[in-house]
Amino acid sequence: MICVFYNKYFLQGATDGDRVCFELMPDDERQCDACKTTCFLSAISCLCKPSMLIDEIKTNHLVLVDILVCINHIDQLCSCSPRRYCLWYRYTLDEMSNMLDALRERLDLCQKWKLLVNRVISTDHQTLIGMIESK
Repeated sequence: MICVFYNKYFLQGATDGDRVCFELMPDDERQCDACKTTCFLSAISCLCKPSMLIDEIKTNHLVLVDILVCINHIDQLCSCSPRRYCLWYRYTLDEMSNMLDALRERLDLCQKWKLLVNRVISTDHQTLIGMIESK
């Protein structure tokens, strides 16, 4: 979804935004103004409406922001040009890709474990049936 935002808005001239630890913000301060969902990974604001503090990770300073919206509701943010928009994000695309790869590896290990357990159960089941039939 961030790629969609990047393609749609940053290529049109949006230049601002930075990393944010959303989990350090109170839930009511990181809600999408349109749908009221809590923003965890990214949010959009505009320079035209400052009043809330956001603590940037990289620069370690506070930024004033009034209205945040999730990426799904960027069209409801304001009528300003995308050049005035700020993308606040928790992880870079590279970090998200690395997390996805790690998750895929763990899922693969779980699936291999499930197959092994199913083989053991199937084998034991056949042995049990053989023991019952031999009695």
